[in-house]
Amino acid sequence: MKVFTGSECGVIGAWREDAAPFKVNLNYVKIPSLNNKIVIVADPMLATGNTMNIVLDEIKKRGTPKRLVLLTVISSEEGIKSLFNSHPGIEIYTCAIDKEVNNKGYIVPGLGDAGDKCFGIPVKK
Repeated sequence: MKVFTGSECGVIGAWREDAAPFKVNLNYVKIPSLNNKIVIVADPMLATGNTMNIVLDEIKKRGTPKRLVLLTVISSEEGIKSLFNSHPGIEIYTCAIDKEVNNKGYIVPGLGDAGDKCFGIPVKK
């Protein structure tokens, strides 16, 4: 934002349930107008692609970007294929591609759950 001073920022709050089929919930959407703009979506990990597909669907409901770019740290082959099938023309830039997603929807070997790593493991009562 400091380098591209004319850029705008938005937030889409999405989370997926822990059990298969990993239903995705959007609980917050605040994004600027997207028509004819370069839209960059950042997410630490792309596993199954379920959450990101819902996020990208929401973005496309609100405008037609000139370019749609996804930045990740780790992605799975499955997630990349899913996004290319559902959102042709998307650009994906990732630091690493792992081959497997386990039955919990986590990338293997991956890093575990990004939310748990960032915000701490939720306390189970």
